[in-house]
Amino acid sequence: MKVPTPLAGLSPWPQARARTLFARVRRDVRPDDDVVTAFRDGQVTLRSNRREDGFTNAVEEIGYQGVRTGDLVIHSMDGFAGAIGVSESDGKASPVVHCYRPLAQVDARFYAYALRDLAVRGFIGSLAKGIRERSTAFDAETFRSLQLPMPPHQTQCAIANFLDSETARIDALIAKKTRVSSLLSERRRASIDRNVVPHVLGGVADRSSSAWPRTALKREAMLFTDGDWIESPYITDHGIRLLQTGNVGEGRFREQGFRYVSQETFESFGCTEVFSGDILISRLAGPVGCACLAPDLGVRMIASVDVVIMRPTADIDPEFAVLWLSSTAHLELADLLARGSIMQRLSRSQVGDMPIPLPPIEMQRQITASLNRQLSTIDSVLASLTRQIELLREHRQALITAAVTGQIEIPGVAA
Repeated sequence: MKVPTPLAGLSPWPQARARTLFARVRRDVRPDDDVVTAFRDGQVTLRSNRREDGFTNAVEEIGYQGVRTGDLVIHSMDGFAGAIGVSESDGKASPVVHCYRPLAQVDARFYAYALRDLAVRGFIGSLAKGIRERSTAFDAETFRSLQLPMPPHQTQCAIANFLDSETARIDALIAKKTRVSSLLSERRRASIDRNVVPHVLGGVADRSSSAWPRTALKREAMLFTDGDWIESPYITDHGIRLLQTGNVGEGRFREQGFRYVSQETFESFGCTEVFSGDILISRLAGPVGCACLAPDLGVRMIASVDVVIMRPTADIDPEFAVLWLSSTAHLELADLLARGSIMQRLSRSQVGDMPIPLPPIEMQRQITASLNRQLSTIDSVLASLTRQIELLREHRQALITAAVTGQIEIPGVAA
């Protein structure tokens, strides 16, 4: 069965099924092969070139296969999230990774860009045979049936060269801004450590006293619950806003990547509504355990399953709680407790059992008022950098879409 794609419909070039462009290969593993991983950002490389933490190594590498530099590699389970690219390494990969060699007059780089564009725009996910994201499978037969644009080989190479150059330039700029953002975040956390932690753990306000008493987060909450598990088919582009872990920064709400659910979904799932002033705590790495206040966005809001919603009692100042949850002491504990073979995650009970100091409410407010004046400039710059990085990523993706669909002029390509 032919599966037409948005690319085939937009491009000016003839179409061909993927089976006529690529041949799947299955190779034996060589004794010295190391593990190659297809990452969600499209890089396919030796795992040791990126990171090895957070992965589980197989005791018996049953079904592992050889990967070669230049293979088009598709992770059948994570392809919907962009784990598609051209391998830059020789090595071996698990059986969920599929390797393809380009046939004559086919540049694998062009099709890697094109396929990742389909993934980012949700088309690959729409081919899922299951209803949950983690049950999707971009299997070999589905890939072979795709209708893809087939520009002349020279055009494929020119587009791939152009995108290699332009995306590298944009990525370098994103990396610089990300580094500045990281340094500012470190400075922010250091300010919290200097101004919050000594007061509540060292008795600075009253040197004759010991540390203020501590209690569990869940004991100081009128509401303490996970967000809601919303399956992919129920996500829309308008309606009730779904807050995700990407919206939860260290003490700052990130206005990015919003998704929505309908009123009908909200009611049928029995979702917990998030209100302005609720504390949102991330259960996932980035970093795990970080928190922020839910803002007033002027719309109704719910949270995803990896965000814990905390509505504090009158004994806890919400802004003080977020400052504590942004401290090194808290985040290091969260990182220590997090578990997961693929992605580090805290359970809701772990989050609920995490300690929070309990100085008098007036002292909490004094600490908050003093420190917020120091953090306001840093937070303003961080928000600006976050927006700049988001715009650069949007520009990068728009450039790829335009290039692989023939919508812009590329140097070296005849008009």
